[in-house]
Amino acid sequence: MEGIVNVLNSYLNGGSTNEAHLTVARYMLAHYNTLPEMRLQDVAAECFTSSASIIRLVRSFGFADYGAFREALRNEQAGMAVRTFDNDQTPLLGPEGLDSAGTRAWVETVAKSMFTSYRTIDMRQAEQLARDILAFRRVFIVANGAAMFFGEYLKVTTPFQGKAVVSLSDVDSKDLPLGERDQTLVVVVSQHGNLMRDYPGIFERLSERAAKVWLVTQVPQGLFNEGIVDDVLYVSGSGSYQADMFSMLGISELVRQLTWQAGQKQ
Repeated sequence: MEGIVNVLNSYLNGGSTNEAHLTVARYMLAHYNTLPEMRLQDVAAECFTSSASIIRLVRSFGFADYGAFREALRNEQAGMAVRTFDNDQTPLLGPEGLDSAGTRAWVETVAKSMFTSYRTIDMRQAEQLARDILAFRRVFIVANGAAMFFGEYLKVTTPFQGKAVVSLSDVDSKDLPLGERDQTLVVVVSQHGNLMRDYPGIFERLSERAAKVWLVTQVPQGLFNEGIVDDVLYVSGSGSYQADMFSMLGISELVRQLTWQAGQKQ
């Protein structure tokens, strides 16, 4: 079955005239993150409708009852939240100092990871991200940890292209004001899904402040609900956190070059 957010959006855009069901669908979408912990009676009370009406709605989505719907939602959120990669860094130091063989293996690991990321990236998506960075007047890149390299690199390099980028590590930062939403683009960089895990509801909150929200991630497609963001750029990952950090830095340079090319064509 497709993601539950997509199911709810499809229902709301499907022309239904059942106001009670539409109210419930809107409530479920707005409370996606807390819904798995809500009982049927709680949702019914919040939506001023009956439990039977909600059961009829979830059955129309293909679920046997509300319990099955809630269980599917739990499983979906668990899959979306996180799959961290092992940290299998090759040791560079041996008993007598620099380990030449280990160093060579590490360099090869990084090179292979970066090459695979470039080779497998969807260039159409990368080009669309570059066009969006160019099109919006205000561009914020939200990340924490090593993923901040992505935003920090573009912050330093894009002003020379006439585009100022703001790099943020605080999802609730006051530097991302509510005003000028239609002119604001937010790019969330969550390499291994940690940001999505640490800040439940991040995309819903950011959507209140931005006309479009992108996600750049190394979490494989299908492990989270893509329907919660406007667009996604997938970058292939490896088993090494450090190698993936270099890969994401390389992808940020690719996006910078694509942004420059898009500006030249205007």
